[in-house]
Amino acid sequence: MKKQLVIFGIIAIIVTVAFSGCTSSTEEKPTPGQVVDKEKFIGTWYGYLESKCCGSKNITIIFNSSGNVDWGDSLPYTFRVEGDTLYIGYGEYSYEEDAYSYSFTNDYTTLILSFLTSDPENDATYYLNKQ
Repeated sequence: MKKQLVIFGIIAIIVTVAFSGCTSSTEEKPTPGQVVDKEKFIGTWYGYLESKCCGSKNITIIFNSSGNVDWGDSLPYTFRVEGDTLYIGYGEYSYEEDAYSYSFTNDYTTLILSFLTSDPENDATYYLNKQ
């Protein structure tokens, strides 16, 4: 009787362990920075830019769901998100992109963008609030 109970216990443990690691192979979870993060940018952001070369100035940035960005001039900018980096391309030269690290706070209504550059003279940070 004891032997049967031990065998049954071992089988129960093996079955539990085998099924606890199973997930559906068709289930796709978004990777960091995929569509989930891109959607957080969509909307109109007001704030200011601080940079060593240009000082401080007010700025409005509009991220559209189509992947376009309006920075207030006539060039059609584009944006994409990969991991923890935001890339912004410039008009017909979208292969030339600037990279920014980003962080959201206040339930995704405050955004800080920091220009990723190795040149300290081109350092720039955007402090933005979603309206």
